[in-house]
Amino acid sequence: MADSILSQRPAIGFIGLGGMGSRMAARLLAAGYQVAIYDRNPSRAEALRGGGAQVAESPRDVAASSDIVLSSLTDDTAVADVMYGEH
Repeated sequence: MADSILSQRPAIGFIGLGGMGSRMAARLLAAGYQVAIYDRNPSRAEALRGGGAQVAESPRDVAASSDIVLSSLTDDTAVADVMYGEH
């Protein structure tokens, strides 16, 4: 089973598109990964949408469409909001 998972490119989710997160998500898109993205500030997602990213409405939507979820968030409060918040 592990061989079949590793032979396919996983769908990647990325939450947090600030200075570091947006660059990491862009690199994943450039490498040919399917990437779903979310940021609390929706305007940050627009440049990556043009590069092929799927813009999600919430962190929950990112997780639902992804095999792996990465985050690049500013502080503990932001992490708690994303991980344990309503969405």
